[in-house]
Amino acid sequence: MLRLAGARFLTVSFLFHAVAVILLGGVVLYRSLPETPDFIGGSDGSLVDTTDNSASGPPDSAEAVPQDFTPPTPTLAPPVTVLTTIAPQTPTFALPTTPSAITSNEADAVKSAMASLGNHQAGGGGMAGMGAMGRAGGMARINFFGMKAEGRRIAFLVDYSGSMEGEFRREMEEELERSLKGLPNGTQMLIIPWAGGAWLYNEVATDIAGKWEKKGGFDNFAVRPGEKLAKPEWVPVNADNIRKLTKGIQAQKSWAGGTDWRSPFRYAMEANPPPDTIFFMTDGQIGDTKRTFDDIDLALKKSPKVPKVFALWIPNKTFKADPLKTLAEKYQGEFRVVDAAAKKNPN
Repeated sequence: MLRLAGARFLTVSFLFHAVAVILLGGVVLYRSLPETPDFIGGSDGSLVDTTDNSASGPPDSAEAVPQDFTPPTPTLAPPVTVLTTIAPQTPTFALPTTPSAITSNEADAVKSAMASLGNHQAGGGGMAGMGAMGRAGGMARINFFGMKAEGRRIAFLVDYSGSMEGEFRREMEEELERSLKGLPNGTQMLIIPWAGGAWLYNEVATDIAGKWEKKGGFDNFAVRPGEKLAKPEWVPVNADNIRKLTKGIQAQKSWAGGTDWRSPFRYAMEANPPPDTIFFMTDGQIGDTKRTFDDIDLALKKSPKVPKVFALWIPNKTFKADPLKTLAEKYQGEFRVVDAAAKKNPN
């Protein structure tokens, strides 16, 4: 009996304590927790508590308010649309500079060059000749009796007066042929024999002498009224044309009785375009130096660019070379006396 009563007492005591523990646990669970403070940075770099405790007051120990630990739903800022405004710009264009109109001489030079190219190719020169001209920068280099010059259009004014007959004429013609063969194909060439009057390489003095008249002295000739001379034309250098030029020179006949330096210069400057380099050879003298130089100057200045004049003097016991030397100096050329030593070794 006592044992049964003791067992019941233990059971009731266990239950009582269990209920007490459960009640105490509930009180602990429902106790109010303190609010977590918010912080922002202070102006002095410290952290400042921004929690507002004035409204809530001290915690009520009688009624425990459970805390909501659910994190707040993040609020997304509205998307920002970035607009880039590009202002249209009016396009600008650099117009090419319009070249000024070329002079008639330049136009004629172009035409002459094109015609020469055709003749040059027809004569078998091909592009090799043009390449040789290009290597010289468009300027042909020539050596005539040791005088070296450059030019695109080269004129030889060769004295065929009566005094030029003989051995030296043959040597002069050989030197001229050698010089022509040394030129690059396509170089423009003009050969004008002269004495009192002037004529072309494919003419002879006896055929044209009647077109000229003597106006007084041996150095004053003019074309007769109503007569016309053949227009001088440039001959492009190639093997075939060199043969023609040489043949024409070797067929020349001298013209005795006159030495007018003005005639060949006037005639050469009728070529279109005019020469840029002139070789002038003579053994004769002039009477009226001033008139001769004035008229030569007028002729040469027909060209926008006055040609250079290279003067060769064949010694003459009667006359001096001073006027010829002055001519070369005035037109930026070179003067040379072709003596016996120069004939044997022109280089």
